[in-house]
Amino acid sequence: MNTTSASRYLVEIDGFEKIYATKATLPSYKHTPHTHQPGNQRMPEHGVGNFEVEAFSFSHATGNGQVDRQVYSWMKGVEKGLDDKRNARVVIFDKTGRTPLRTIELIGCLPTMFQQEELSGDSSDTAEFSFELQPDELKYV
Repeated sequence: MNTTSASRYLVEIDGFEKIYATKATLPSYKHTPHTHQPGNQRMPEHGVGNFEVEAFSFSHATGNGQVDRQVYSWMKGVEKGLDDKRNARVVIFDKTGRTPLRTIELIGCLPTMFQQEELSGDSSDTAEFSFELQPDELKYV
């Protein structure tokens, strides 16, 4: 499958076929500072607190073969304790779908959502699905 202007996101999950998605919700990287207010000090002091990466969401995803089943099976395996975290990479392409703009590495991902998208009997579209990954960490490469 070649990338086109419709498939601007390439997702590579360790051990899976390539996944192409037309829509992605990129997460924010959040820091919640710790607050300390000693005695009767009027303003609190802030220090380094907790950091968190929000989940990545992908919609209108397709791929060669049975990649939707691979993602679903991974989620079921995690549920049953038979599978674990995987690393993934997201390549973001320009509007033509041909030039990579940036790569984001997702480290220690767990699947948090899988949904087969609606199909119409008279549609020529390929089977599409949506999924979400919760990484422990992300790196811009």
